[in-house]
Amino acid sequence: MTSTFSSSASAAPRGCGGDRCASGRDAWPLHHVRHDGVFCRLCSSCVLLYHPAAFCSACLLLLPRDAAAATDQEPRLDPAVAPPGPTAACSACGLSVAHRACVPDPASFVCPPCAAAAEGRPFSYTPAPAMGGARRALDERAARVLLVAARLANESFMDIK
Repeated sequence: MTSTFSSSASAAPRGCGGDRCASGRDAWPLHHVRHDGVFCRLCSSCVLLYHPAAFCSACLLLLPRDAAAATDQEPRLDPAVAPPGPTAACSACGLSVAHRACVPDPASFVCPPCAAAAEGRPFSYTPAPAMGGARRALDERAARVLLVAARLANESFMDIK
């Protein structure tokens, strides 16, 4: 019996589909995301870059979707979601946000992607690969980036009508 299913690994698209991705061709993991009605595969950094107002760009915790509803309910113990609090918008792009408590001067806050662009360097929320191509250990910051990106990717499919 001949199978019509191709199990070739080369048939699957490789790499992040993000515009100006700075994470590299072999970024891992890739998340399936619905962005502006288009289904794409993005690295964790690009998922965050495509959702700049959904998380604090300093502490990398998700912002509550509905702050009013969050204060009316019992607090949930969700390690990925920050408690409600005032935020500051990036003074350069106006899109990225950070908790006022997470930045030294909320009035002149510049998000990490804008700061990198001002210096003429690419930006990625994910750490650079280790020397020699070895996998890097997953520290707390990298784990938080992965967790927040996975949650945002999941939420991108929740709004499908």
